[in-house]
Amino acid sequence: MTSPDNNHLTIRCPSCSQKFKVGADLMGRMVECGGCEERFTVSDEVIQKGAKIYPGERNHHALEGFARVDGPKIGVDAATPVPRGVEQGYFSPISRVGPARLAAGWAGALLILGVAGVLQAGPALLDIPPASQGLIALGAGVTGLMLIVFANPRSRMRSAVIGGISAAILLSVPFVFSSKRSTTSPESVKLEVPEVAVPEEGSPPVEEGIEQIRKRTGIAPLEKEIQRLAESGSNMRAYGVWLRDMSESNRIFVRDYMLRTAAASPSSVIYPRDNRDYLMVLTGLDKSIEEVAAIAGKIGRQPKIHPELQ
Repeated sequence: MTSPDNNHLTIRCPSCSQKFKVGADLMGRMVECGGCEERFTVSDEVIQKGAKIYPGERNHHALEGFARVDGPKIGVDAATPVPRGVEQGYFSPISRVGPARLAAGWAGALLILGVAGVLQAGPALLDIPPASQGLIALGAGVTGLMLIVFANPRSRMRSAVIGGISAAILLSVPFVFSSKRSTTSPESVKLEVPEVAVPEEGSPPVEEGIEQIRKRTGIAPLEKEIQRLAESGSNMRAYGVWLRDMSESNRIFVRDYMLRTAAASPSSVIYPRDNRDYLMVLTGLDKSIEEVAAIAGKIGRQPKIHPELQ
């Protein structure tokens, strides 16, 4: 800026931004900076001029003292209150969510939903007590909560609340739905397998009853399996188990029980029939029909054996 007597000028070096005063007679002449020894011409570009400040304008946030030449920027006076929205760090940075965090969030949500679905309607967990199912739900809920919080670093509190509510709901599933799930024991399943029919002396053969059983059970899959084993020269056997009035929820349970107890082949199939009846074809057995009937009798009433039907 110019001095009061207008004999000196305040100039700034365009190289090092150092200020110093020179005489007004050097206007338009070449001078040399005493700090960096840079030579430049005294002109309006290097002369420091101050803006007029009127009363009441000093506290305005727009008065930041912009420099005429490149150099350090003069900031707002410390005593000047900074308006809301101008302070540094007010706006949160915008950044992309990494693929690892995105995958972790989806994995946590799907883990909680998947375990909740299995605990609610999974037939494989019918023989597990509710306390053990609660431990499974607790482990899955804590793991899902950690994954959800990890996936949201900028809103950890909100993610923790949402994940905690989801984990609490998952933990209550084994106890809320335990009474609604079908927990019918295998002893209550009505099951009928062929029983040895010993005809009395002089009584006529019961050909009509056998034909009715063939028609009602649809025994064709069993006959095909017996024929297949005979053609392959296998020593294994195939038997048919007639399951009557069995609910759909116990279908897989009874099948797994028979495969495990009778040591049958996993290729054994249960065929649905009318009136909630089923025909289970057990194959790959090395047991007799009486042994299979004894195993089947543990999950139903006293079986009937028909060796001619196998």
